[in-house]
Formats: sequence, C-alpha cells, structure tokens
Amino acid sequence: MYDGKSNLKKLPYSKSSNNVKVICKNNQSRAEREKIKRVKEEIFANQIRLKDQDIPKNWSKEAADFINKLLNRKSENRLGARGPEEVKSHPWLKNVNWDLMKKQKIKAPYLPGVIIRRIYLNQ
Repeated sequence: MYDGKSNLKKLPYSKSSNNVKVICKNNQSRAEREKIKRVKEEIFANQIRLKDQDIPKNWSKEAADFINKLLNRKSENRLGARGPEEVKSHPWLKNVNWDLMKKQKIKAPYLPGVIIRRIYLNQ
C-alpha cells in the first residue's frame, strides 16, 4: 500500500489454510489469531444443507436433494465426484434428453437480457 511518500507501508500477512484465506494483521495477538482459527473450524465443521423449511415452495424435493448433494462439504461425497454420469442420472434431471443437449438442439429455458439483445438485436 502506498502512503504518498517514497516508502511503502507493510501489508498484512496473509496465510492460507484449508482453502480459506485468513488475514492476520501484524498487531493481532496470538489469542485473536486462535479465535479466528476456531471460528473458521466451527464453520467448516457444519455441513451446509437446505432444510425442509428453507426449501422454496416452487422447488421439488428432487431439486432440493440435487442442491444438497452438490453442497456436500466432503468433495469425495459430492454429487459428480464419481463422474458426470452420476449427475446426469439424478432424479431431478430425469427428463433431460442428454443426446439433444450434447448436439445443442435444446433451447435454453432462460437467457439473460444481455445475451438476448446481442442475439436478436445485434447490439
């Protein structure tokens, strides 16, 4: 960080742990750093899941199950960890025609406005 003079200020020390970046400023005490570490570990100890009461009313149980399996904390247990066929065979995707999808013959159910303007209005 430049302070407007000819010298540079010291940047905070950055340490990566378990793919989470923890910023430790030079003036943090050891106790503060340990507290940050404990909070991070508590966050990652809990599995993120959509609970029944949190599922939007217009979602099916299969859709919620699909999302929950994608959110699995352990990558080896996550949906798709054993290959794309595992994802493609999930009940939520049972009506997808994968052959037509591969040939790009299926129309997207949603196109963002920017893409629509580019495709249809040549903007």
